[in-house]
Amino acid sequence: MLSVSNNVGFALEGLALADALHTTDPGAFRRATVRWLAVRRDRRSGLPPQAVEYEDGVEFTEGLAKYSEYRLFQSLEGRRPGPTMLWAQGFNGYASLAPQREKLLEKMKRNMSGEVAVNGDPYGTAPLRMRLYYSGMAIGVILDRISPGWKNRIFAPDATLTTLAEEALKAAPVEMEKALQEAKADPAYASLVQSKTKLAQEGKEHTEAALKEIEEGPGIGLIVDYSKLGSPKLGLSFTPFGITVVDGQRTIFSQVPLKVTFGDECEVAQKVPLPLLRDTERKLVRFRLLPSATRADVEKALGPVPASGGPISHLAVDLPGAFLKAENAQISWNGDNLIVSLLKGNER
Repeated sequence: MLSVSNNVGFALEGLALADALHTTDPGAFRRATVRWLAVRRDRRSGLPPQAVEYEDGVEFTEGLAKYSEYRLFQSLEGRRPGPTMLWAQGFNGYASLAPQREKLLEKMKRNMSGEVAVNGDPYGTAPLRMRLYYSGMAIGVILDRISPGWKNRIFAPDATLTTLAEEALKAAPVEMEKALQEAKADPAYASLVQSKTKLAQEGKEHTEAALKEIEEGPGIGLIVDYSKLGSPKLGLSFTPFGITVVDGQRTIFSQVPLKVTFGDECEVAQKVPLPLLRDTERKLVRFRLLPSATRADVEKALGPVPASGGPISHLAVDLPGAFLKAENAQISWNGDNLIVSLLKGNER
């Protein structure tokens, strides 16, 4: 998410798409469209196939929904509104809907450049969330110009908005290479590299601080260790706007109260939002309980439940800030961390 090359590439795609949709000149339109495709190919060359599939999928589902909004502002233009539309506050008729389309293009550029973070966190997934909505919108509008029958083909198993654009453009390798070099020679490229490099460094520091807070912060930590389970079906309820990737195995979830289920008989559910770390390599989830909670508060909540490591059946504990239940578990303390080890029998 903080990849410099990927974020720079996405921003350049947004600029190229905006240039294409702002011009009526056929030559300028093709140059901008080929530049978009060249930058996209270059950016995607560093992505795993699953990431490309994800992008294509979101552009199809959410991007085409946003495309319908843009097309509505085209199809309504010049029509005579019904009399009741005059009751709508601020309605000025359909004589020109260019301002509404321009607003969508400005939002596209800002989202694809990573300027929009709906949750105020520039380092997590929020700045990424909407950019595929707008890239899908723009590609659909471009396809209307270069391949009017594209809607009849988009439902084919291997068809994507990008592949349909590639087929319609038929850009030669030399044209693509020239377009890519021109994009990287633009002053905007150097500026983006500088700003995204700074973002990546700041994001790394932010993520390391968040990780340290969860693992070593004040108060009582709760660690749920599911490494002893055979093949747990981990379920997690979360918001996609509150995800921060630490590395390939560790992810921090935040923003809303989280709930993790381990099979059918075990779960840990937060009562309030508490940043949670999921570590798929060590097979554990952990977070710190309410800042005001003390060890005495936790031991009181445990009641007669033994915290000496012995097996416990039908565990159900109401902790400060979270509720925990397990069919079969062991509980122990390690410093200020309460460790709940799930045993076989929770997978049912």
